[in-house]
Amino acid sequence: MQTRSPTGQVDLLQLVASQRPELRAVGSRTSKSPCFKTEGCEIDLAAFSEMEHLGDGRVRVGAGVILDDLLTYLALHKLALPNIGEWAGQTIAGVISTGTHGGSYEHASVCAAVTKLSLIDGMGELRIFERGDPGFDLLLPSFGCTGILVEFELLCPPIFNLALGRRWLDFEDYISELITNPEHVEFRSSIWLPAAGKVLDYSAKRVESTAGYENHREPRFNDTAMVFDWISRQPSKWSNRGIFAGGSLIANLTQSLTQPLSLLFPDKQYLGSYLDILAPLRGSAADILAKRARNRTPPEGEFAVSYANAPRLLRHLDKLFRVQGLAPDRPIGLRPGAKENGALSATLDGPCVWVSMFIYADNPFMRLLPDILVEFEARPHWGKCVFHRPSDIPALYPRWNEFCEFRKSLDPEGRFINKFAADFGIE
Repeated sequence: MQTRSPTGQVDLLQLVASQRPELRAVGSRTSKSPCFKTEGCEIDLAAFSEMEHLGDGRVRVGAGVILDDLLTYLALHKLALPNIGEWAGQTIAGVISTGTHGGSYEHASVCAAVTKLSLIDGMGELRIFERGDPGFDLLLPSFGCTGILVEFELLCPPIFNLALGRRWLDFEDYISELITNPEHVEFRSSIWLPAAGKVLDYSAKRVESTAGYENHREPRFNDTAMVFDWISRQPSKWSNRGIFAGGSLIANLTQSLTQPLSLLFPDKQYLGSYLDILAPLRGSAADILAKRARNRTPPEGEFAVSYANAPRLLRHLDKLFRVQGLAPDRPIGLRPGAKENGALSATLDGPCVWVSMFIYADNPFMRLLPDILVEFEARPHWGKCVFHRPSDIPALYPRWNEFCEFRKSLDPEGRFINKFAADFGIE
């Protein structure tokens, strides 16, 4: 593998014309799936870092712009992105290519903010697509296998502030309001600690003023929550009857251990800019990768299930954890997601619930998970580990064949196909 760093569009066009056979644009290289990996030539687009405010909320952004830099630039013009993930260290092209999302009932992934894009196809030609053009919805997201994205035009709303509430909920109470959203919050992200039967919930609404309150919240998967989760698992392990099995005695012991730990997370409110509230993770790509290695973080996969299927799936998992003693290796992330139009978007049919799991490869739960994903028609997040069987993926997307045909029209020689794409049958 070699890495090339073109200095601009002319240089990139020459590079594409001269390289054979496999090309792959790369950004921060922090995706948890191997979607960015290549055995050929990886192209670093760091030089594509221009930003221009075009007026009326429209902003032109180069593919190599780091999201944190874009958000700072937007703030100077009193603009925002409608929704963002919890870490702002990715490149904007990486965010869009993988369908990176936050947790919102009203706003989909960053892909939904794109109104125009430029890419270089497999023939080395610059192609421009605008929202409404044939093929536009087939490009977002497409994890790098349709061409090299070089520039985007985004439609950005005015900047806004949020009030975020943190609270503990019993699992069933959380399930009952996850879909109905009785408080009419706009953003939500939570972690479920199955052994404790609790959900640590973060939900936010817009506000005008942010005076007088903290504006930097902790990440969902913070060290204290990880310790809480570990301790809550121990009583059932001591019972030698599985992680969660063990009868009422073990359940009572778990409750007695976890109740005082709940005091570490009292109900709390944070007020601040949407960036401080929605993206609490800090650090560069190198920092994030080093932390994963240091903490030996399990592989993380994330998948989306429809509102119709989500409550049944979560209750099915809860029963499975408690009866069979099988579970992921960390707390489970839960976030709502709004409908979007991309052919390979997990939410193309309607709103969903995103479920993220951290699971080591030797965890026995992995043997059951692929069948569960098929049963509940869960679709993967392309930037996270894909826990599905590759052969099950195409049937989950009604426009899969249309996407593959369009992709081949842009890249008939398969120059942008890496092993990640090929494993799903994409040619």
